[in-house]
Amino acid sequence: MNILIGYANSLSRDFAQNHLASSDTSISVLTCGTVGECLDILDDNLNLDMIGLDMEMPDMDGLSGFEKVQEACLHPVPIAHMLFAVRLSLVSISTGSVGQAVCNK
Repeated sequence: MNILIGYANSLSRDFAQNHLASSDTSISVLTCGTVGECLDILDDNLNLDMIGLDMEMPDMDGLSGFEKVQEACLHPVPIAHMLFAVRLSLVSISTGSVGQAVCNK
């Protein structure tokens, strides 16, 4: 399976690539940080099985990026829109917690 992950945050891209590729040797993961890079990869890789695309890419908004990527696909490819924002919320020392990671979707 060939997967393209287009995500603006490099840490998130690396995490997704490492997690997916290490779980199954038959999975190949390509990554990019902009819609432009995603389109370049699509020009060279006609055998993608799935695309994960960030809704907040630096060079284009999510809907425009989705449309451009969809137009560039020569055959139907599932495109998943991703929007993950993780923030660190500090909790009062009196509660006994130093901090709490919160995942907002």
